[in-house]
Amino acid sequence: MCHPTGTGKTAVIAGLSQASPEIGNVLVLTTREAIRDQLTREISGNIFIEEDKVNLGPKIRLAKNTYVVNESRILEGQVQELHEATIRHFSPKLKDFSARQFDRLVEDPGNIVFGELSKNRSIMLMTVQMLIGLDIRGACYKALRDHIDLIVFDEGHYEPAAKYSAAVPRPCKADHPAFRHPFPQRSETVQYRKEQHSPLQILRSS
Repeated sequence: MCHPTGTGKTAVIAGLSQASPEIGNVLVLTTREAIRDQLTREISGNIFIEEDKVNLGPKIRLAKNTYVVNESRILEGQVQELHEATIRHFSPKLKDFSARQFDRLVEDPGNIVFGELSKNRSIMLMTVQMLIGLDIRGACYKALRDHIDLIVFDEGHYEPAAKYSAAVPRPCKADHPAFRHPFPQRSETVQYRKEQHSPLQILRSS
């Protein structure tokens, strides 16, 4: 999708990630840490509870928890640790909201992150550089490959760069020709799995 700045791309990402019942875990890739952190705050709740945004109120119940992955080792730890690392720099209002969502959704905070991914209620945000740096034979990459239903590549106009292009298809098993855009040089990439056991598909749009 391609929209001018301020016309709702973040809302689309947040809504698609949180409100589509057919989609389980989501991986959002960004090209910069600042964008990753901003999107984390919005998807975690800001866009839903702030009065100047969607304004659904602080009592809304989101379907998934949102986590920022700023180092690969945290994927092998407890989900409580990942949650605490995510909300560390939130505003007090968002921190309280996210903590209540986490307590409601997660029965065992001491569970490992891989175990929480099996519940299909997580949104992970990381930079493309981090994804590229994961060992494709390692446990972290395997967990993402096995449990992620939707991959959103934000700031997709960077995708033609060699290192970003290399990252996009890595977790993807197939490219559906029906969803190829005729102008892939400026694309945001969304990969999704249409059925539980079907390969991930790619949607390219400018």
